[in-house]
Order: sequence, then structure tokens, then C-alpha cells
Amino acid sequence: HACGRRAAELSAELATAHADYRRLADTVAALVVRYDRERRRTYVNRSFEEFHAKPASVALGQTTVGEPSCDAAHAADLDDKIGRTIASGASFTIDRDYVDSRGRHICSTESIVPEHDGQGEISGALLVAFGRYEEHAAKEAKREAEITAREILDNISSAVALSEAEASGGFRIVSVNRAFEGLLDTPAFALVGKFSRELRYHAFGAELDALRSACLEHRCPQERTLSVLSAGGRRIVDARFFPSLDRFPGRRRVIEIYRDVTSLRTAETTLRSINAKLHQLRLGKELSVEDERKRIAHELHDELGQQLTALRYAAQNLGRLCDEGPSDVLASLAQIDALIDGALQSVRTVVRKLRPPALDVGLVPAVQGLIEQLFGSSEIDCDLTVTPRALSLDDYHSLHTFRCIQEALTNVARHSCATLAYVDIRKTGDEVSVHIGDNGKGFVQSVRRDSNGLSGMYERARLLGGRVQMRSRVGAGTEVSLAYRERPPGTRGEGEA
Repeated sequence: HACGRRAAELSAELATAHADYRRLADTVAALVVRYDRERRRTYVNRSFEEFHAKPASVALGQTTVGEPSCDAAHAADLDDKIGRTIASGASFTIDRDYVDSRGRHICSTESIVPEHDGQGEISGALLVAFGRYEEHAAKEAKREAEITAREILDNISSAVALSEAEASGGFRIVSVNRAFEGLLDTPAFALVGKFSRELRYHAFGAELDALRSACLEHRCPQERTLSVLSAGGRRIVDARFFPSLDRFPGRRRVIEIYRDVTSLRTAETTLRSINAKLHQLRLGKELSVEDERKRIAHELHDELGQQLTALRYAAQNLGRLCDEGPSDVLASLAQIDALIDGALQSVRTVVRKLRPPALDVGLVPAVQGLIEQLFGSSEIDCDLTVTPRALSLDDYHSLHTFRCIQEALTNVARHSCATLAYVDIRKTGDEVSVHIGDNGKGFVQSVRRDSNGLSGMYERARLLGGRVQMRSRVGAGTEVSLAYRERPPGTRGEGEA
């Protein structure tokens, strides 16, 4: 009776363990299959049923060979290893990566181990298959990313190379793109593995290696401009080096980007040449315009002015001869005299606008006359400071400086609503600076920058090879500054506004 009870207890424990085993096997994502010595299935878990779309009642008692949902080669290899496990007790671990008969991509690791009975004899085999789909997806994503990166690199115009520091010194080329092959007229297989000093730009080898080393040491980009001789002639190349964030410890790599800027530099040179020619044309135009103004001013003053003066004297003489004449005749003569006087004043005003006669004496007398003309009868008090007092400029610089001062002071008189204004002219060596300011209402610079008068000031500053700066704030007045170096005409470069 005791033995019977013990046997019953053991049987119950075995049943409980078997039930626990099944519950555990049915909750895991892996496929769990047990085989007997004839390699027939004696147990499959729920994951197996779902994967093969068949209930356990159909799967049990069958072998792997002939399984319709398995790849034939895979099924045959699996059946062979199950048989070898049962025969010898050997264990196997196999990585699978195949497409099954349903077109599914299978990526798994299969483990086959022997099972033993109570006497220690091999009673069958246990198969556990774990899916590796996340790992496979990661590998596929990495592969696609590498392909995409390669396509991008091979289709950009910049030449790109990856170099690696060698323990023995120097840097070897690890990878290049198509543009790099084209830059050196050399295929990739002839470049990869070479030291940089062996490449076509070897003349810069030591310097570039120093830049690569600095790039790795300081972990910051480095750059250099090269002149490379290629089959198409000499090329200007901008080289930039960046430290590679390599995921392999111990590797010290540099990403190198070379951009052929020959066309850009050629275009820049051409543009500078065109700008220089335009500058000369503007200079010639301004000189021609000023010469024409000067000529017209002199003609108006010397010819029309003299004729009007003579006519005025004749009218006055005629009036004296007719002192005893009719009153209406005397009135007409007085009117004629007044009209002639007005015409003379108009001629003098036009002459001053075309070219102030005081400019023939110098810049300072011309500015003094301008201040008297603009502010002599106004409420604006304008102060003129000149350093040194005997300041002297050539005719060209005097003319354009005067025109800038004239435009600035005209704006003060018309728009500023100021009570105080100033003009400060200084010359130190060949450096000339002019400051014109007021305490008026000011303005928003973005609104006034494009007016014709201000544009003319910026243009004259460029002709002088100098610059104009303007500072203004609503309610805080305005200051205009002009600065340039006095140089002979034709030697001035483009200025800046």
C-alpha cells in the first residue's frame, strides 16, 4: 500500500510538472517542439500552432520532412540534425535566414538538445526556435542606410574621402566617392589603402597630415586651400577635415571633403574685374558730369551774366535820360530793371548749384558759403569745425566731399526740424573724415536709406574709395559720417556704404 501511494504521489507530481511545462511553453514566443526517437512530434506549443497555422492535433505524429510551411532544404537539414541528436546526444544551434513557401522572411536561431528518460537513455529531442526579426530588421535598416549614404556620396559634386591614422605615422585612405576619383583621375581601387603622400596632391602631404592630426587632437574641423594638378589642368580646391565619430574604439579616422572652386574663383576674379571697370566708368561719368557743370556754370556767369549786367546798365541809363518823360515810361523802365535784377539773381543761383564758385578757392570756403546759404535766415545754428585749419584737398576730393556735405545739410534744412547742426572736417595724413549731424527729430533708417539723395552720397563715397555711415533714431537726431583716403584719381578702389 505504501508503494502504491508513493507511485500515485509521483504520478501526480509528474502530471503537475508536465502541466506547468505546457503552461510555460505556451506562454513563450519561441516555437517549442518535442520529438520521439522516430523524429515524430510528440508536443508542439501554441506559438508553433500559430506560426504553421495548424492545430496540435494535426501536427503531432508528423516529422519535419514534408512540412508544407517549411522550406524543403531547411526541413531536410532540421530533420537530419534531430536524428543526429537522438543518435549521438549532440546538441546543435543553427541560425536560419530564408524565405519559406508562403513568402515569409524567416530569421531565427534554432537550438536542438537531447531529452532523456528516467533511466538516462535518450528518449527524443527538444527543439526551441527563437525569432530574430528585430535584429534582422536592424541589419536591413543599417544596410539600406549604408546604400543610401553611398548613393548620396556618389552623387554629390564635392570629393569625399575617409582616411585613418596609422600607428607607424601618416594616414591611409579607407574610402572615397566618385567625385574624389574624378578629382585625382584615379579609380577607387588604386586609391584605397594608399598613404596621402602617395596621391597626386603629395606636395601638400605633410601639411595635410598635420591638419588631420590637429583635427583628431582638438576634435574640431580644419581647412586648407590647395592647387591640384589634374588632367584638365590646375584646379583650386578647398579642403576641409572633420573628425569621424567612429564606433570602433582605437580607430582614428578623418572625413575629408574637397570642393573644386576653380570656376568660382575664376568667376570671382572676373566679377572683380567687371566691378573695377564699372567703377572706372562711374568715375569717368562723374568727372564728365562735373566738367560739364563747371563749363555751363562758367558760360552762364561769363556770358549770360555779363549780358544781363550790360542790359541792366543800359536800362538804368535809359531811365536817367527819360527823367522828364511820361510817368508810364519811367514805370516800365523800372519794371525792366527789376526783371533784369531777378534774372541775374537766378543765374547766380543756378551757377552756385551747378558748381559753387568758392570751390575754385577750396572746400572750406565752399562749405562756409553753403552754410550761409542754407541757414543764414533760418532758426538752425550750424557750426563748422575744420582740422587742421589750413585743410586742403585736391579738386576731385573737394568736389565729391562738398556734394556729400551739401546733400546732408540740405536734408537737415528740409526735414530735421533741428535747432543745432554741425559739420566737422578732419584730415590726418591722407585719412579724411567728415561728420554732419543735427539734434532734430531723426528717422527710421530702413525707410530713408533708399532715397535718391542718400543713394547719391553712397555712390560718391564709393567713387572716393571710402564709406558712408548713418546713425539716426527717432527723436535723437541724425549723424552722417564720410571717411576715405585721399588718393590720386584712378587709384581708388570700390568703397562701401
